[in-house]
Amino acid sequence: MAKTTTKRASKKKLTPAEPVKMTIPAEKPAKTAKVTPKAAPTYDQIAARAYEIWAEEGYPAGQDLENWRQAEAELCGGKLTTAA
Repeated sequence: MAKTTTKRASKKKLTPAEPVKMTIPAEKPAKTAKVTPKAAPTYDQIAARAYEIWAEEGYPAGQDLENWRQAEAELCGGKLTTAA
């Protein structure tokens, strides 16, 4: 059998290195569109839209409250919730 030899690393004395200061680049904030708050629709605007809805549906009787709520929801961007 042949004898195999391996090289050993030289036994240099290791000195502690200076600490490495790593910086993680900050993420750039996503560009967002400037949002300006919309003013709440006026009574007259809601009434006009409710009338349009009523006319589009063929002037049905008894739908005034539903038409009003739909008009409010449309004009406020659909962010209205109904109370139970």
